[in-house]
Amino acid sequence: MTLQTRPPTGLDPWPLSLITGPQKSGKTHQAVAASASPLIDRTFWFTYGEPAPDGFSRIKTDHGSPRFELVQYDGTYRALLDGVRDAVNEPRRESNKPHLIVVDSGTKLWEMIKDMAQAKANQRWLNRKGNEGKELPEEGAVISGDLWNTARDRWDGIVNLLLAHNGPAIITARLDNVNVVNAKGDPTGEKIWKVQAHKSLPSEVDAIIEVNGRNKTHITGVRSALFHGDPSDSTRFPDFSFDAFWRKLGFADNPAGVRDYVSTTGEKSQAHDDYVISRRGEILAEIEALAMQYRVPLAFFGQRWAETYNHTIDATSDIGALELFRDDAAARLRARADAARAKQQMGSAA
Repeated sequence: MTLQTRPPTGLDPWPLSLITGPQKSGKTHQAVAASASPLIDRTFWFTYGEPAPDGFSRIKTDHGSPRFELVQYDGTYRALLDGVRDAVNEPRRESNKPHLIVVDSGTKLWEMIKDMAQAKANQRWLNRKGNEGKELPEEGAVISGDLWNTARDRWDGIVNLLLAHNGPAIITARLDNVNVVNAKGDPTGEKIWKVQAHKSLPSEVDAIIEVNGRNKTHITGVRSALFHGDPSDSTRFPDFSFDAFWRKLGFADNPAGVRDYVSTTGEKSQAHDDYVISRRGEILAEIEALAMQYRVPLAFFGQRWAETYNHTIDATSDIGALELFRDDAAARLRARADAARAKQQMGSAA
C-alpha cells in the first residue's frame, strides 16, 4: 500500500465541547444561546432525560434570539443514535456555515445505557437454572463484563458521531460533589467534583466548560493551538458565550472548519471477535424464533435492518444495536398480537 500523507492545515477543528456544572447552573442556557451565533447555521437539539428547552427560545443574546430546532424521536437509544447520525450527515447550505449539534444530557444518556445493561443482567439472572422462583437481589444482578462492553459500545456510538461532525457539538453533563472512596470501596471523608457521565467523556471532548451561575465560568481543558489561558489548569472566562469561545479558537476567520477524525477503538482482540460472532448467532436465533412465533417472514427482519444500517443483518458487529433491534421487534409484534386478540374477543362478545 502506498503511504498517503498531507501537510497540516494550521487550523483547529470545530470542537466537541462538554459543558458541565451543578444542577440549574446555566448549562442549558449557554447551549441555547450558542444557537444564536452568526458563525453557525442550523442547530439540531436532542433532548434526552431533560425538559425540552422551549421556554429558552425567548432569551436574548448579543446576536439576537436563539435559533434551534428540537429533533423529534421516540426516546429510545436507537432512535437517538439514528437521529444524531442524520444530523451529522445533514449537508451544509449555500452559506457553507456549519450546523451545531446539542445533546442534553450526557448524564441521562449514560444512566439510560447503564439501566439497559442492568435490565439485561437481571433478565439473565432470572433465566439462570436454579433461580426459578427466587427474587432478584435488592441491588440487582451483577453486570458482567460483556454487558459493560456493550454499554461502552453504545456510549461510543453517540460520542464518535459527535467527534466526526464537521461543525461544533455540545454535550451537557451534571457536575456533582461526590465522596472519594478507597480501594476497598470505603468512604474517605474527602469530596471531589465529578462529571456524571461515562468516565471517558472528559478525555474524549475537545473542550471542557464548567459553569456555576452567571459570570462564573471556567475553561478547565481545551485542545487548541490558538486558545491561550493562564498557566493554571482553569482559565476564568467572564461573560462566557460559545460564540466568544469559538471566536477565540479562530472560527471567525475559519467558519468552514476542518475535521479529520478517524473513529477507532484500536485493534480488536480475537477473543472479542469470537464473542461478537457467538453473540450475533444467539440473537439471530432469537429473531428467527420471533418470526416463527408470530408468523412473520424471516426476510422481513433482514430488510428492516438493511434499510436502517445499510448492511446485512448477519454481517453486523454492532451487538448493542442488534439487541435493541430484537427487543424492539419483540415489543411491536407482541403489541400487535395483543391488539388482534382484543379485537377478536370484542367480536366474539358482540
